[in-house]
Amino acid sequence: MVALLLILACGSLKTNIQNNLFFSKGPCKGFCTEYEIQIRTDNTLSFKITSTNANQEEKVITLSIDDVKKINTITSKIDWNSNATTYDENIYDLPLTTLKYNRRTYKYKRSKSVPNEVQELEILITQFLTKYELLKLKTNEN
Repeated sequence: MVALLLILACGSLKTNIQNNLFFSKGPCKGFCTEYEIQIRTDNTLSFKITSTNANQEEKVITLSIDDVKKINTITSKIDWNSNATTYDENIYDLPLTTLKYNRRTYKYKRSKSVPNEVQELEILITQFLTKYELLKLKTNEN
């Protein structure tokens, strides 16, 4: 009986992403880096720059348990059954952001157009770019 309780207790300590999550930034009329991020249920994050002239090597990292908990907390607050999922269709100079989760897709160009929880998730995901050093800006060295 004690062994069963220990197994159940230890199993509950493992935290995983609830559903696969896809996040991308598309092209704009400036110098925007196009990229895709996939966060999988095994707590890995894959990052790939999709700009045509960039090195398109995929980087894969494992998220910390703290980051997994943050993602799960935010995604549980988002109303994924909302009817409005496409925003800012008439804006042409900003990059298109796409967020897919649990068979639902949000597409938008301005963060302020979408619900606060979606904005919060975008901020968290973009913080991973810095935290895990996934997107390093190139500088000209003369």
